[in-house]
Amino acid sequence: MGSSIGRAMMLMLLVFLFTTACDASWKKNVRVTNQIPGVTLNVHCKSADDDLGLQELAPNAFFDFSFRSSFIGDTDFYCSFQWPGAPVEWFDIYIGSRDLTVCDKCWWSVRPTQDGPHPCMLNWGSGQYEICKPWNKLHIVHFYQRNTSKQTSMGFFIGRVVMMMFVVLSFEITCDAHWTKHVRVTNQLEGMTLNVHCQSAENDIGLQNLAPNAFFQFSFKSSFIGDTKFYCIFQWPGVEEWFDVYVGSRDLKACNQCWWSVRTTEYGPHPCRMDWGSGKYEICKPWKQKSSMSLH
Repeated sequence: MGSSIGRAMMLMLLVFLFTTACDASWKKNVRVTNQIPGVTLNVHCKSADDDLGLQELAPNAFFDFSFRSSFIGDTDFYCSFQWPGAPVEWFDIYIGSRDLTVCDKCWWSVRPTQDGPHPCMLNWGSGQYEICKPWNKLHIVHFYQRNTSKQTSMGFFIGRVVMMMFVVLSFEITCDAHWTKHVRVTNQLEGMTLNVHCQSAENDIGLQNLAPNAFFQFSFKSSFIGDTKFYCIFQWPGVEEWFDVYVGSRDLKACNQCWWSVRTTEYGPHPCRMDWGSGKYEICKPWKQKSSMSLH
C-alpha cells in the first residue's frame, strides 16, 4: 500500500512539474486568415469536443481561437474550407503530434499558390505565410479513445510505470522547444555603430559591433525554474547603457524568440522587444541603473 501511494505521489509530482514549467507551451492560439483575393471564405472548425461554428471571412479577414493542448499530443482541430466555385476542402489546422512543440501561435492563411489556394502557416522568423501544406485527401477524423478494460494488479503496476516513464519523456521532448530561447539584438540607431556585449553567469557572448540595421543573435536553453539571465552593455558615441535582454522570471513564458531592437523613442534610444502579434518592435523598456547590474 505504501509503495503504491509513493508511486502515485511521484506521478503527481512529475505531472505538476510538467504542468508548471510548460504551461505556456500548452496554451495555443490558432488564427485563420482569408488571403484569397475577392472571395468570401467559409471556415468551420471543430475538435472531438468543440464545434467553433461557421465563420464567414471576407478577403483579408481572420478569426482565431485559443485552447490548451493535451501534453500527450492528442488534441486535434480540423476545419472545412469552402469558397465560390471550389469543392469543400479539409485541413487539420492543429494536430498535437505535429504542432505541440512547433508553435504557440499557430497562424494559417488560405492563399494562392502555384497549385491553387492552399493553407500556409506563418513562419515567425521571416514574418511570411510560406509553410504551405496540401489539403487533406480524405475527411478523416481520429478520436482519442481510452482503454477502460479491467486490468490485473500486475498489469496496473506496469501501466503506472509506463505512464511515469511517458510523462518524463514528454516533459523532456515537449518542453525542449519551449526552453530553447533565441535572443536577437538589432541596431536601429540611425547613422551610429552600436557596441553590444552580452553575458550570463556562465557564458560571455563577446563584443559585437553592429552597424545601423545590423543584428546578432544567440541561443540557449533556459532553466525551467526561471533563473537564467543574460544582460548586455550597450555603447554608442557618448553613451553607455545596460539592459537585461533575457530574464527567466520575466521571459520564460513570454517568448521563445526574444528579439530586441535599440531604437529611437520619444524618450531617446531604448531597448524595444518585438511584439509578434503586430510584427513591430513596440514593447519598449527603460535602461537599468548601473548600480543594480547583477547576474543574480
